[in-house]
Amino acid sequence: MKEDYTAIIPAFNAEKTILGLVFSLNKLKRPPLEIIVVDDASTDRTNDLLKNIEEVKLLKLKKNAGPGYARNKGAKEAKTKWLLFIDSDCRLPSNVIDFAFPNIEEKRLNIVGIMGVFDIKEENNNLITGYKNMQRYFEINSMKNPPELLSSSCFTIQKNVFFECGGFNEKFGKTPTEDNEFYFRLLKKNFFIKYNTSFCFLHNKKMSLKTLIYDDFKRSKAIIYNLFGELGEKRNKLSRNEILKWMIELTTGNIISIILISLPVLYLIFPLIHLKILLLTFILLCLIMTLINYKFFKYSLNKGGIKMLINHFLLRILEMVIATTGILVSFGELLLL
Repeated sequence: MKEDYTAIIPAFNAEKTILGLVFSLNKLKRPPLEIIVVDDASTDRTNDLLKNIEEVKLLKLKKNAGPGYARNKGAKEAKTKWLLFIDSDCRLPSNVIDFAFPNIEEKRLNIVGIMGVFDIKEENNNLITGYKNMQRYFEINSMKNPPELLSSSCFTIQKNVFFECGGFNEKFGKTPTEDNEFYFRLLKKNFFIKYNTSFCFLHNKKMSLKTLIYDDFKRSKAIIYNLFGELGEKRNKLSRNEILKWMIELTTGNIISIILISLPVLYLIFPLIHLKILLLTFILLCLIMTLINYKFFKYSLNKGGIKMLINHFLLRILEMVIATTGILVSFGELLLL
């Protein structure tokens, strides 16, 4: 679909990636009619790098308010019917814009936008970044379409629908999952955003093990707070399949971790027969974990061999442990409220 659109970029300390994104937008088969960058009170050279680029309309915030506020600010300035929200650490390949808007039939079904899918190409990414991009790619592809969740890293939406649903909740600040909370409001008005695997984007967020753990912990807490109506618009009930997947994945990952950590101690305490039972349990749980994440682990093996498979397997278990910790902490906090 040939639609005029505005690219809206929330940016905070994005000096290392922002020019790559802006240049990729200008090189698109159909560039945006306007590019609005909302500098969320950056303390680096983000503002200086952009202020002389003619194609960019630069809005600078005096106070760091978070991506939701920045996106809303940019959307209010947009002149086009369609909006493309894209994070400052992303880039778009030149030909994908043709897949960024719903077709006529999809519009009849109240599809009001298209969500991009993380590209799994390795482009100067470290182990953690490469893992997370692959994990998100396969996570999105395993969802039904339209999905129950939204990733705001890269998506298009009709401007009038965006504001009809109230835009992003600005009270979230830097708390993650503001994108899903917005999407829950969208779904309740019977609007939908589909994902399209041909609308792919490159994600260059340089993650460390520390940031991975921190992000997962905060995200899992925000999800629980939202489910109990303590953070933004309460989500509709989880589907049975989603609850089952959560329970199996989190339980399996945590038991595997407990076994690995306690194995040396158990070796000293229990007779050999008990250790054999424990190892058989460990192998069974590993098989369950592999089946749940089959496509992701298969790709990891084909892409980087046994070393990448083991690395990704251990990182996936770590994420589940962190998510469970965040969930337990959230329940404790909610009980004390």
